[in-house]
Amino acid sequence: MPNGVALTDRKNHRYDGKTEADRLAEGERMLLDRAHGMTQSAIMAKYGYSKATVVARLQQALNARLATTVDGYREQQNAAIDHLMDRHADALEYANRLIAKALEDGNLAMAERGLDRLDKVTLTLLRLHERRAKLNGLDKPVEVEVTVNEVTEQDRELAEMIREAQARVHSTVQEHLSAES
Repeated sequence: MPNGVALTDRKNHRYDGKTEADRLAEGERMLLDRAHGMTQSAIMAKYGYSKATVVARLQQALNARLATTVDGYREQQNAAIDHLMDRHADALEYANRLIAKALEDGNLAMAERGLDRLDKVTLTLLRLHERRAKLNGLDKPVEVEVTVNEVTEQDRELAEMIREAQARVHSTVQEHLSAES
């Protein structure tokens, strides 16, 4: 250990006094060293860690970069979808006004053009909603845990016997209470 003796910790089995942010920053420095041509064994010697620790720090730093990149991309794509949906909402409103005006004037050709436009805009909006669902992971299947209890004829008979026994107990208690009063 470069900074002293490692102490044991019940949760992590090892405690080096570093926070998660410290480990991430160290992983970033290791990534820079790798980018400048330093070998893994040279990084191990520089930081005083085993191969497994160096690999873990490098992987942690790469994962953090990837998560940031993915989140940024998702945010950018959601903003683009919002913009397109706003534009298509205006087009939807225009198509509805066009249809209403055409029907008011009795112009069937213009009403047909309005319906075609309405159909195209609606399909585009549907595709945008599907795209957003996929982008944000809403289209993934959801795991559902189901428990099925099969009721057999013996179960029904047993339930009936229990009801009869409870009724007898209830009537006996009622008789006992009536006799006391």
